[in-house]
Amino acid sequence: MVYEIGDNANSALKVVDRVTETLRGDQWQPTVSVNEAREKVRIFVKQTDGLVDGLVVMVVGEADKHHGDTGNEAVFVNIVGEIDPAELGRITKKLNIDVDV
Repeated sequence: MVYEIGDNANSALKVVDRVTETLRGDQWQPTVSVNEAREKVRIFVKQTDGLVDGLVVMVVGEADKHHGDTGNEAVFVNIVGEIDPAELGRITKKLNIDVDV
């Protein structure tokens, strides 16, 4: 899900923080955590018996008006089910997340 979040990203950032704490409490493994001036990214993986069976991606990005960006966005992805680790790179690339998996 991609949401336009207007001029203030604070509500979306609070959701990311709240979900991060919930996932950590449920034994999800954090694999990516980025805190930049205009972007917050969190990627969590759930594993059972060595198999990836869940992936959560949360991205909140503020517009960089100097580079022609038009608005703030929040992206939330939740994939449930067995995931081939080789496909994770393809998924993150489609989301324009620079992650080496």
